[in-house]
Amino acid sequence: MDLQRDLTRTSGQVLLLLVELREGAAPPDVQAQLLARMEELRRLGLWPVAYRHLALHALAVGAAHGPLPVAERLVQLAERALEWSSSPIASALLRRHGAIVLVRQGRLLEARQSLEAALATFAVAG
Repeated sequence: MDLQRDLTRTSGQVLLLLVELREGAAPPDVQAQLLARMEELRRLGLWPVAYRHLALHALAVGAAHGPLPVAERLVQLAERALEWSSSPIASALLRRHGAIVLVRQGRLLEARQSLEAALATFAVAG
């Protein structure tokens, strides 16, 4: 088994799924595929920081362009990624992208609070 090859292949598969999601051409089981690939990356031992970046990127794309159930699940995935590898900026990005999902759910007050918290975190983190 070539670990580097497997990490590269699986990361590429995640990115291709995100491109398809962004373009509106994602397969019907995009959520299952994304979650399976992200779990595979974790199993393969992708660096926690790289995993966090990929999870936040997936959330950014899913929040804006994916079906709501996919976006909701990607929030959970990003939350877990931040538990594994936290950072103030990543926390602010999670709040910002999560706010988009809250808006899509019609939870406007919570979305505003999330955006205000993200802004405050960005300000403190510099």
